[in-house]
Amino acid sequence: MVEQRLGLNPGDFDNVQVAVIERPNVQIPAGKELGANANWIPGGYTSGGIPEAVIPGQLKTDQVKVISMAELFNGN
Repeated sequence: MVEQRLGLNPGDFDNVQVAVIERPNVQIPAGKELGANANWIPGGYTSGGIPEAVIPGQLKTDQVKVISMAELFNGN
């Protein structure tokens, strides 16, 4: 289950929607982005060891699809 892999409680993502971005242009975060916190470390991984990236600039609406977390992971 994705919650377990992220160190969260089972069910934390039950009613969560996510944005799936088609063909994003991604970069390794610099730590200066909105939302970066004291846990940020350089290298493209979260402090919990999960890969992370940022998307510079603005996206077009046709590049984004909003789906449920369950749909994203096929309920697994």
